[in-house]
Amino acid sequence: MKRVITGHDEDGKSVFVTVGEPPNGVEFEGGTKITYCWQTQGLPGVLDEQNDPTLAMTNEFLPTPDGTTFVIAQFPGNALGRMHTTATIDYG
Repeated sequence: MKRVITGHDEDGKSVFVTVGEPPNGVEFEGGTKITYCWQTQGLPGVLDEQNDPTLAMTNEFLPTPDGTTFVIAQFPGNALGRMHTTATIDYG
C-alpha cells in the first residue's frame, strides 16, 4: 500500500510532500488489520508539512467533531464481521 501526500512549495506549486507506506497501524487478534492513512482535527483540514497527524493516531481512531479519519480495514477471509454503529459517516 502506498500513501501519497501532496502540498505546495514556497512558490505555490503543487508538490509531493511524502510518498510511501502509511506510517501507523495495528493488527488485532484473529488477523484483522487497521491501517491509519490520514486524520484531520477540524475544518478545513490543513496540512502542516512538519506534522503528520497519522503518527499520533491510536486504536481510538474516531474523528473529533468536525474532523475526519481515513483508515483501511482488512479482514481475513475467515473473520467474523464486526458490526457496529458509530456517530460517524463510514465509507466501505
